[in-house]
Amino acid sequence: MSKIQILVIDDDLQFCSLMQEVLSAAGYQVQTALDGRRGFQLASDNPVDLVVIDLLMPGKDGLETIQHILKEKPDLKVIAISGGRRGGALDFMSAAAKLGAARTFYKPFDHHDFLDAVQQLTLGAARPT
Repeated sequence: MSKIQILVIDDDLQFCSLMQEVLSAAGYQVQTALDGRRGFQLASDNPVDLVVIDLLMPGKDGLETIQHILKEKPDLKVIAISGGRRGGALDFMSAAAKLGAARTFYKPFDHHDFLDAVQQLTLGAARPT
């Protein structure tokens, strides 16, 4: 079986590196993108089982990117993450869920809870080599 492919899209290089380290250590194949445009391109051009995406990014934000990715690949699983405000008039997490994000996490989050969500969402996703 080939490794499950995860794409992390976040404008924070340190966060991308941390997620790559955590997910790789758990046995996943990880690619990263520092903006929504590049993330959409990687998701379009490569086999991807799960996208982990920050909602608040300059340029093409996470909500727009989720919408475009799921329009092209409606069965792709998405985890939305954000370090932004909770609640209020601009509830980005609710918007992400309405667009199709399967799970949401506010930064900082517990890595064990996050990995549990990744495992649940990618169950059965490994492809034969």
